[in-house]
Amino acid sequence: MTAKTLKLAPETAAKPEIQVSPHSKWSDEVWTFTPLRAGQAQYDSVIRWGISIGDGETLLSPGQETLLETFRLLAWSCLHGHSDAPAKKPPTVLQFLLRLANAIRWMRKNGSSLSSFDSQASWRYLKSQIAPDGKPASISQAGIRHLADALNTAYHHRKAVLDAGIPFLPEAPFDGLPISSSAIQKIDAKEHGWIEPLPDPVALTILRTSIEWLEETLSDIIRLRDELLSLVSKKRALRGTRAFAALRLYEEIEKFQFSKRGEIPWREPITPGSDISYETGKPITRTETAVRALISDATAACVCLLQGTTGMRVSEIAAIRSGIDPKTGLPASIRIRKSKSGLSELFFLSSQAEKIHDGKHLEWLAGMRPAGSDYLPPAILALLALEKLHKPWREMAKMDDLLVSYGDRGRNLAMDASGVSPITSNGILSSCKAFIARQCGLSELPDTIFGSIDLRPYKDGSGFKTHQWRKTFALYVLRSDPKMLPALSQHFKHMSLAMTEQGYIGNDPDLLESIDSARRQRTVQFLVEQSTGLAPIAGGMAELVREQRKSLEDMRKKGNVESWVVESDLRIWFSDYGKCFVSISPGESRCHALGKTDPWLSAHPNYEHRSPSACCGCKCFAVDAEHRDFWERRITENQSILDSAEDRFRPEYRVAQERVAQAKAILRVLDAPPIPLTETNHEPKR
Repeated sequence: MTAKTLKLAPETAAKPEIQVSPHSKWSDEVWTFTPLRAGQAQYDSVIRWGISIGDGETLLSPGQETLLETFRLLAWSCLHGHSDAPAKKPPTVLQFLLRLANAIRWMRKNGSSLSSFDSQASWRYLKSQIAPDGKPASISQAGIRHLADALNTAYHHRKAVLDAGIPFLPEAPFDGLPISSSAIQKIDAKEHGWIEPLPDPVALTILRTSIEWLEETLSDIIRLRDELLSLVSKKRALRGTRAFAALRLYEEIEKFQFSKRGEIPWREPITPGSDISYETGKPITRTETAVRALISDATAACVCLLQGTTGMRVSEIAAIRSGIDPKTGLPASIRIRKSKSGLSELFFLSSQAEKIHDGKHLEWLAGMRPAGSDYLPPAILALLALEKLHKPWREMAKMDDLLVSYGDRGRNLAMDASGVSPITSNGILSSCKAFIARQCGLSELPDTIFGSIDLRPYKDGSGFKTHQWRKTFALYVLRSDPKMLPALSQHFKHMSLAMTEQGYIGNDPDLLESIDSARRQRTVQFLVEQSTGLAPIAGGMAELVREQRKSLEDMRKKGNVESWVVESDLRIWFSDYGKCFVSISPGESRCHALGKTDPWLSAHPNYEHRSPSACCGCKCFAVDAEHRDFWERRITENQSILDSAEDRFRPEYRVAQERVAQAKAILRVLDAPPIPLTETNHEPKR
């Protein structure tokens, strides 16, 4: 698609000879466009007009000419855009058409059509999708938004259809209300919300395994890759000679020695049938296929680590360029900048601007370290690993993509440029699912946790979605998990400091929204737990929370906690030692008093003056069971200082004594029996 071929008035487009793209005409049964961004397969840029409209018919069926023309006019208008609606890319337009076709199937079943589909009908349609045939069905808020948005998009582009003389939507869907206040608030969907992050046991296991692969496995796989490519090249050179049959790849590769973890190699030698295909579930008998699977697993480990520690989308990772900066020895896509204080160095990762986000240059914060340190964040290690891992195929094809597709999926390795192609998002997803199933050991996890979180879909990789990493990352930026590897825990603390306290977020506004969404969900989770009266709480805010438990319980039973949090704009600021409620009582904020700053203007803590000791004396502060590990460590660390002192009562040990006493007081409250709910039933205070 180019602006040159599409800059025509919609009403003139009905002529069959009109060129809609360099590849297709108006009357073609398939409109083909050129892929616009990295990670996008060719079939993502195709609109096939044989879209199902129910009863075994499609838009191409006899008698559906007017409906087909309507869809083409809408697609044409969407591709162009107009003053009230920006132009959309072909993949987005295709998704819109498919969702609109879903509405068409409902209309045909219920005796309606696009010419008579009014606002009242739009509400009936949306409710029918949530509870088909009157039976409850799960649908996410995103699903509701997509269904509603398709109808609203059609209405916004109605001029293209009406100008062609075709009757069309008589009034705005959903009473003309915005999506946020219509489809989401008027329809009582079972799901509340957002794209779910990966459950902790799943995310932490995948990230831990990914780091292990980079540290302990990658060098073996690169050696194995080089040996196989050399053997295949040698065998091809011997074709037509007696030596050709004598050189058996599987016999040579079987001799490969994997490095040891402890006393034994980390895996057995590669032999026919020693590995299982993720796609077929059958033993792998070809040596090349088995080695390719290991390279694919190493690639997936790098991608999981990149996504999980930066929050990047998979298409953005697919668009990263290769190369090493000769001055720094780091990936060419990395820029290091000093923090405002000059005490830290920030790693920013940029992606190929021309292939994503309409040519905008985007970058992501990939890590932080003390100035002068040689520490490399996990994401940088993953980039360096991918630089080495895909190098042979990148050089064969003279490509500068960091990630490439290196042969037939699941079978041969490419030996020349003809077998190398740009990586696709679906290809990355398939590799990640296989890596999770083959290498991460999720089968050892329980089937459910906390009674309701089902882990079974993740055990074989089938339930994994790459975009879950974005929400998982946002969640981990806001909290530290004691079960994390030290390297990950350190990384997320650095990211939290840089992103939430110092304001470094890169220039991806959606990521900031994801972090804010994660904060809201954690706020809701905390309030729901407190509403039961069973969750212990300590700190200056504890009494107010206890007073409001009855009101919170009433809201929880009605399912209104999240809407109250959103309407009140209630934000809890999380740390590993407690929770800050500065948005409820700004004037009581101790960190702002110490810093002599105005809490009513900033609406968040004064990070420069926030500390465990300062917060413990603040009426905005609360501690619950989530923070027990921190306070137990605080006792251990400071008690060891006192135990090693010759005279613990000297003035220089007063701070350690106060910290121990403070931590013990908090733990006593957390260990106390729960306080019964009060009978007060007023609205929660802000």
